[in-house]
Amino acid sequence: GNVVVIDSVVAGVGTSTLAALLARELSERGLKCVLVDADLQGGGLDVLLGVENEDGSRFGEISAPLGNIDGKALLRELPIWDGVPLLACDPWKTENPQSWEVQACIRALSQVRSAVIVDVGQGNGLQDLTELRQAIRINVVEMTVLGLARAKANMQSQRNPSDSIGEHDVATREREFFIGMQPRGTIRDHGVTATEEAAEYLDCDIAAVITTDAKLCSELLEGLGLRKPNRANAKAIATLADLIQEANLALLASLKETAPQEKNDTWMRGRIRSGILHAIEEQTQQKFRDDYLVSKVENLEAAVKELTDDDDATKFTIDELAVILDMNVDEIRDVLRLTGDDK
Repeated sequence: GNVVVIDSVVAGVGTSTLAALLARELSERGLKCVLVDADLQGGGLDVLLGVENEDGSRFGEISAPLGNIDGKALLRELPIWDGVPLLACDPWKTENPQSWEVQACIRALSQVRSAVIVDVGQGNGLQDLTELRQAIRINVVEMTVLGLARAKANMQSQRNPSDSIGEHDVATREREFFIGMQPRGTIRDHGVTATEEAAEYLDCDIAAVITTDAKLCSELLEGLGLRKPNRANAKAIATLADLIQEANLALLASLKETAPQEKNDTWMRGRIRSGILHAIEEQTQQKFRDDYLVSKVENLEAAVKELTDDDDATKFTIDELAVILDMNVDEIRDVLRLTGDDK
């Protein structure tokens, strides 16, 4: 339950950047995590983050005799980026590891870290690894017509022909989440699909949407490393971190509830999924409350302005406003308190 895989059906949408931002967010929250670059076709996460010259082991330099690795020893060999150990892949320098070597590394790290964030890119050749199949999976989807079509086709192609549609959906949705990624180069969001439309088309929730950040991208390309994201993206990353922390807490709590013989993979995925859904529900309710309050503030300001336009000297009591605006007196007091107009 502590392995998180980030992938996409196409290259270049930002899985590596998202993985790094998420790992840093979790680390800053006090969660011991490690970042793994398992994009064997592309790699270069250490270059992206500006630590390519740091000493430490990369994929292709790690020996896994009989598929066994000491997780603590491996951690000590890894370069560090912003407090997060990084197992990078540089296919232009060293020979790519075999899939079983990747699995051995991830398994070893998952035993000594609270969260293992794995960037698999398009996941070529790694789809059948046990550690990745059982992981929490974050699918990055480009929020365009073509991006969504590709994502849906990929979802359908991953269905096992021997499974019914219902069986596939249950097994997948227990641990799979979708993150929208706005495409670069658009003007005023032209060509960007709305979150609600994307969710309806894919028949699943979009947990968060990452918007374009020209300054961050420019600094990455200049080799200046990965700075803090803008406010909107920081909020989206925090949402993801909340889901992962909730999954870990749900798993730890549930381990104390059930007899050992009942704790199989299906049970664990169900408990993890339940914890994440609980976090999503709390966030959804909070967003609804926030949106409702913002709407009330805007309505009150507009109504008061309209009522006083004809006579600047006109004053209204809170009780009179409640009658005119069809609002509760306590609601009006709360709004005025928030806006600083309750004096």
